[in-house]
Amino acid sequence: MILKLDNSNVSWGVILIPFFAVLISVPILFHDFSQVNYYYEWQNSFFNFANQFVIADFILTLSLLIINAVLINQVFSRTNLFSKTTFVPALLYVVFVTFVQNLHFGPFLIIHVLIIGLIDQLMKIDKGEPAIHTSFKSALLIGLMICMSFYYGFVMLIVFIALYSIKSFNWREWFLVFLGLSVPVLYLLSSQFIFSGRIDFGKLLGEYIIDSQVQLINYIQFVSVFIIILIGIKPLLSFYGHNTALSKKRLFILLVLFLLNISTFCVGYFLFSLIDYSLIVPLVFLLAVSIKSNQRDGLISLLLTIVMIVNIVTLFIG
Repeated sequence: MILKLDNSNVSWGVILIPFFAVLISVPILFHDFSQVNYYYEWQNSFFNFANQFVIADFILTLSLLIINAVLINQVFSRTNLFSKTTFVPALLYVVFVTFVQNLHFGPFLIIHVLIIGLIDQLMKIDKGEPAIHTSFKSALLIGLMICMSFYYGFVMLIVFIALYSIKSFNWREWFLVFLGLSVPVLYLLSSQFIFSGRIDFGKLLGEYIIDSQVQLINYIQFVSVFIIILIGIKPLLSFYGHNTALSKKRLFILLVLFLLNISTFCVGYFLFSLIDYSLIVPLVFLLAVSIKSNQRDGLISLLLTIVMIVNIVTLFIG
């Protein structure tokens, strides 16, 4: 099973992560380029320009996949939820990226970088330490996410929830959240006005056209992920019940972030008929905690292995 390799004496992660990243990215070399109408006009120019050059698209996609996998592993280690080094988060990340239809260099890979950075900042919030810099940096990252799509504004709630659950109220920290959020958004809107003479708030309902429409395979994938989540709930509850107050609060923050990302998924699915993959990152963190808490993870490992094989085959024949 794929997760059993984590218990090996050999550092399989160094080999497996790049190997799977290459395997996931290779279909880019064989699929014809199709133009995508993204949320903002600037994204159409930037991402479609990069996507029309197959080699550039492949290299950028592969690079971001590996970078995200490495970052997600490093951030998970810094949470101190587990003392032992593991490559399970990185492995889970590349497995869940196989769910992405028509994988190309696009906004979702950059959004993953931002969410990983956001989690890293949120995990640094401590009751006994000032959170002024952390609040600003967290909000700044969310502001950059909003520059990718306005409906990521839902995610800003996580900073306030994290501050409220761990620390006592400090108006400076809360004010810096709004300040950090406004910097990239104001820069986006002002640059749009300067260069195009108008402000672009993104596509309205029904105007967002993307080629990765919901298909039968997506519903099968949803069910498989739902089953994996159900299996992972019990070990997660066990971890929550047998750890320190700070670890419990950090796990709670990850759970709330996952629920907020589900809200962005619902907005994208029901209003724009697209699948938003931002929830992959918090899901990876939660499942990694669940798997590392459970010594008998054979069923999840089997399901993830089957899902990854099916998804990779789908990427090649899709």
